[in-house]
Order: sequence, then C-alpha cells, then structure tokens
Amino acid sequence: MAEGQFSVRNQNVLFRNRFIVKHKPYRVSLTSDYICWEQETRTDLRTVLPWEEVISLSPCDCDISARHVKCQYCQYNPDQCRTGLGEQVPLQARAVKLYYAERCGKYKWRLATVTFHPQKGFVVRELLGAAKKVLQGLNRPHRLLIFINPYGGKKAALQIFEKKVAPLLQLAGIDIEVIVTQYANHARNMIQEIDIEHFDGVVCVGGDGMFSELLNGLLVRTQKKAGVNYNLPSSSLVTPLICLGVIPAGSTDAVTYCTTGINDPVTSTLLIIMGAKLSIDICSIHHDKYLLQYATSFLSYGYFGDTLVDSEKHRWMGPKRYDYSGCKKFLQGQLYEGEIKLAVTSVVDSQNDKDRCRAGCKVCTTVTRTGIDSGAEGIKQDSGKDPKYLKVRGKFIAINVATMTCRCAMTKDGISPTAHLGNGCTDVILVTKCSRLNFLRYLFRTAFHNANPVV
Repeated sequence: MAEGQFSVRNQNVLFRNRFIVKHKPYRVSLTSDYICWEQETRTDLRTVLPWEEVISLSPCDCDISARHVKCQYCQYNPDQCRTGLGEQVPLQARAVKLYYAERCGKYKWRLATVTFHPQKGFVVRELLGAAKKVLQGLNRPHRLLIFINPYGGKKAALQIFEKKVAPLLQLAGIDIEVIVTQYANHARNMIQEIDIEHFDGVVCVGGDGMFSELLNGLLVRTQKKAGVNYNLPSSSLVTPLICLGVIPAGSTDAVTYCTTGINDPVTSTLLIIMGAKLSIDICSIHHDKYLLQYATSFLSYGYFGDTLVDSEKHRWMGPKRYDYSGCKKFLQGQLYEGEIKLAVTSVVDSQNDKDRCRAGCKVCTTVTRTGIDSGAEGIKQDSGKDPKYLKVRGKFIAINVATMTCRCAMTKDGISPTAHLGNGCTDVILVTKCSRLNFLRYLFRTAFHNANPVV
C-alpha cells in the first residue's frame, strides 16, 4: 500500500465515483492494477492499494452516523464472515467494506478495513461488480486442503485454526477441506492416497514435523506418478504441481520463520490468500540405496540430532523439552569418531556475508530452477559438473547441515544465518572435539548471535 502522490490519468480506469470515508468526501478509483481512494479537498491524502493485497470487498449495511455498530454483513467472526462477491448484493446494502492486508513492521501482516459510503445508492453494485472481475483474474488459491496437527507444539493448532485462520479464509471466499491428523505420519499417508488434483494447494497447521510429513508424502507421490525411482540418489526429481503452505502452530516453526520472517499465523494465512509463492531447496537422505526421507531446513548427527531424538520422549513438556534434552546431552558430552566425505561441485565460505536471504533474494532468483513456474518448491538439479570430494577425519561433537537459516525462537538468526532458501546449496557446519567451555560458547553464539558462532 502506498500513500502520497500517484498519477492515475493514463491508467485504464474500470470504476470511479464519489464516496464518504470516515465522514469526509473521497474519490474512489479502480483499475486493473490497484484500487485508490483520495480525499477531494486534499489531493496529498491518497491511498493506492494493489489488488494483490486486497482480501475481499463486501456489501455493508452500516449506518454512517452509527459509530462502533456493525451490521450483519461485516461482522468479522467465524459464523458471519461473508465476502459478498460470490452472492447477489442485498438491496439494503448501504456501503462497501474493503478488507485488505496491511504490513505492520518488517515482516508482520494484519487485516485492515475501510468502509466506502456512496453518495448515490446504485454505485454499490457497480463497485462490487468491477472488483469481482479483477479479483477473479488474480492467481490465487480458490480451494485448499488443510491438515491440522492437534498434538504438536502447545497443542493449540485447532484453536489457532478456528480463531485466526478459518475466518480469514472464509472472508476471502476460499473453499476448504479439513483433515485432523490422529497419529504420526497420518498426513504423509493421506496425501499419497487422496485425490488432490482439484485443490489449488495443500496447507498444514502445525510445526516443522507436520510440514516434513506433507513434504515427503507429496514428493513421493509425485515421483511414483512420474515413474521416477526416488531411491536412487542420482535420479532427477519431478517437481510437484501443487503448492505446499504452512501455518505455524508447532514448537519451533523454523520453516515459517525462514520463509516469512516471523512466527505469526495471521501473517502466514494472509500470504497464502494473496497467493505468495517461494521456492526452497530440498535434500534427500539415502541409506543402502534406499530413500529414508526428504528434508528441508536442518539435518544433524551428533549433539543436535541426539537432542531431537531425546526430546521426542518428553513431548508432554511442549517446547521446553528442547532445553531439557539439550542440557542433558551437553552434560553427557558424547563424541563421534569417523570420516566425513562430501561430494561438492563448489565450495563457498559465506559466513562473513552480511546479506540475508529474503523474498525476492537476487542470489536465489538468478539460480536456474526446475518447475519454479508450476508453483511448488523448486527442486535443484545437479549442474552436471564432476564433483570433488572433501574428506574430514576426526572426532565430532556435532555434524550439521542447513538448507536454510533455521531461524526460530531459540536462535534469532538461525543455525546458519547466511544460508539461502533457494540457491541450490546447503551449508555444512562441523563442530570438532573441543572443551565443554568452547562448545558452550558455540551454543550461546548460535542462540544469541552476539558473535559469529563458526569462528
């Protein structure tokens, strides 16, 4: 949304008329690119809103003289949210209410509203009709399949969906089908069995584990359908044609932090409604020529891996289980001796890079992707270069692989702050044998980033 001077003379105007906004006369204009309202007495007070940020326009029966009183059409709650665009406009509608996404802060989005009271009654239908044509032409989801994990995190996924997610989806006129998972890998099994062709996207309301289940199920389903042997590490994967979204309701929500910059269900829901898409890197884990699973975000062998395994025994503790298991494994001081062999086409030391990956990152957008236009995760293929092998032998406390920064509440900048979401690379962080004091320093630097944790 932009405010201030903006030229509309040369634009293709679909609608223009006078309305009352906040008891002052405004001129409202619609084009194929934006909706604009400007105060007639002060041309510097102008708001230009791109259609991508419009959630809905709804008929409204609010009396302009009755402040703080909402009519039956603009009650924002799960039982009475209406878009008005898919139904006939009621004859008693006196105004139009615009719902739109408004950025507040660096990453957070919230729902905002403005009400247009026409000076002539018949223009309500005309405005809604013009807006309906534009909104129907946007590349947005119209039907979503939603999986909810009621056991993850603080076990608040159902409450988050009912109070924060469902009202917004209903307001946007999106049809939904909801599946509440009952056991581990329920979502993974379901996504491989049910017909998803008539959905525009699959969304999970849960944490990183739930997202991983759906990611694996969707990728395996796609490879089976395409006849790809996904057990071979050298196989070129086929990109799914359907988008995968996530609304945070877990313990760490690292995927949400990395892709949206914030752990906020409303922000994630609004971005899904607006059709925001982002390609991310996926890696596979194989053993004895068999696929174990696909993964994104973070892989670890040693300290962090042991912490995650132990924390599964204490899920009743909620997010605090990570602190408990982390302290437990730190005191044990387990070491792993062996040799690490890395097949690489290039090595880049990016730890001193000050740039951070964001939506529209130049590094990620310039990398060749497979299937990025199809609206799914861009799966990186090998560039064709002969790999060189790096060998590291010794005793290790932790062996970490990060395909994204892995930001979460426990590490504000992530395990690897300079990692990119979609550049086809992964960061390998090796923590060799050291004193407990030095390892504790590494953990604190990783958590609070008061200093570079890898130097």
